[in-house]
Amino acid sequence: MDTTDRVTIALDTQLPSYLLSTTLTIVAFYFAYKLFKYSCQTIHFPGPKGSWYNGNLKELLADNAHEYWVKWNREYGQIFEVHSSCFSRLIFVGNPEVINHLCLRNYLKDEKVYNGFKYLSGNGLFSQLDPVQWKKQRSALAPSFSHANVYQQHHIMQEYMNILIEKLDLAIEQKKLVNISNEITLITIDFLGEIAFGQTFDALKLGENCLLMQLLQSILPELIKCAVFPLRGQFPILRVTRKMHEDIKKLRSICQASIKTAREMDESDRLFKKERIFEILATTKSSNGQYVFSEKELIDNYVTFLVAGGDPTASAITFALYELCRTENEQILRKAQEEVDELLDGRSDLINEHDLNKLKYLDMIIKETLRLHGPGFGTIRKLKENLTVNGITLPKNTSLYIWNYPVHRDPRIWSEPDIFNPENFRNVDAGEVKMNGSYFPFSHGPRKCLGLSLAMAEMRFILATFIHRYHFRLADNFKMIEKSSFTLCPSNGLPVYITKRI
Repeated sequence: MDTTDRVTIALDTQLPSYLLSTTLTIVAFYFAYKLFKYSCQTIHFPGPKGSWYNGNLKELLADNAHEYWVKWNREYGQIFEVHSSCFSRLIFVGNPEVINHLCLRNYLKDEKVYNGFKYLSGNGLFSQLDPVQWKKQRSALAPSFSHANVYQQHHIMQEYMNILIEKLDLAIEQKKLVNISNEITLITIDFLGEIAFGQTFDALKLGENCLLMQLLQSILPELIKCAVFPLRGQFPILRVTRKMHEDIKKLRSICQASIKTAREMDESDRLFKKERIFEILATTKSSNGQYVFSEKELIDNYVTFLVAGGDPTASAITFALYELCRTENEQILRKAQEEVDELLDGRSDLINEHDLNKLKYLDMIIKETLRLHGPGFGTIRKLKENLTVNGITLPKNTSLYIWNYPVHRDPRIWSEPDIFNPENFRNVDAGEVKMNGSYFPFSHGPRKCLGLSLAMAEMRFILATFIHRYHFRLADNFKMIEKSSFTLCPSNGLPVYITKRI
């Protein structure tokens, strides 16, 4: 054996130990660096104890994470800290005055979290972190989502409601138990497809075979995990992560095809068809003849509104109907039915767009539902410098979670916070409540939900039609279970027996 062979054997033998020692050294330096940064933090708040290596991550990722937020808020106060790993913390902000300041001043979103959503929504409004670009997009999009523009499309909601009424009437004849939560999800998808995008998804007819619903159900749960664990999305080793990326491509290709169709359509055809929101946006040109939005900007926002405008609205309607079906809320249901009956005054036609704003008590029910069961959780901000508001100092470079679920159930703000009581909004306008940072189901400040008018129109129309035409009875021993996912949603549907009322 010559010298070269002996050196080669020695290297082969020692190489694994070199790699191991190098890896351990890098890991040790990383943890030492994190420990040093953590020890330099001088501003701390009370909070729950967690595991030495992953903090409170188990609770934060649990299906009932929202319940932990409420528990901690009541136990540790309106500002507390939790840990997502041994040296990584986030601060929950539940003080209304501080919330008001953070949201109205439009502090930046936390890029560490929102970058994880860019796999799906790119630089759309939800995940756009550049304030200049966000303002440009918001200003251009806002007119298309105005109250007046949404209510011009009311006839579309009536068309799809007629399809749903046929399905429900058939189920009544067959005396079937109906998971009404599924039907609500399907009709909101159809509403959104036609009103916003000028597309026919046929969700009510296709049911569980609706491609759009399948894609969203595949993408959203995994997307949350990729936002929490960025490397999971960047290096898709797991099959479920690879499938998410594949389904995102399919979803974005649907959006791309819709934009292409709108731009190729003759102007007279668009006017005859009555342009939908995104058809208007896709074809709007500036004074120099160029499209205002690039194709990518349109796709990013198209996907954003598909996600934000479908499932959260359906969940809110489902939660409201569940509350109205509960025995303890019989009086509330009766008052809502009397209001709708009086408004329609024997009319057999469906509720029209002029009726919707006259249903004041139903509005109170919707607002109270959004207080107790708001599907959208809130927002996450980050400060470049320490900030002091009313004697409370928040540290820079720390994730600030502004979550509405625990704020909406805070006994320091609401009397009997866990009881469904529409009278909470009898003499208080929701806008006024929102201004003090104690009620923000559609987020708060300049970045509040752009699709608010569309969501409210859908909720009013579906609930008013349901309680006017039908009696709903919960399946025996049914109790709804809320689940924290991309949004707050009912994990076990809403099985009901239905009978005709008119």
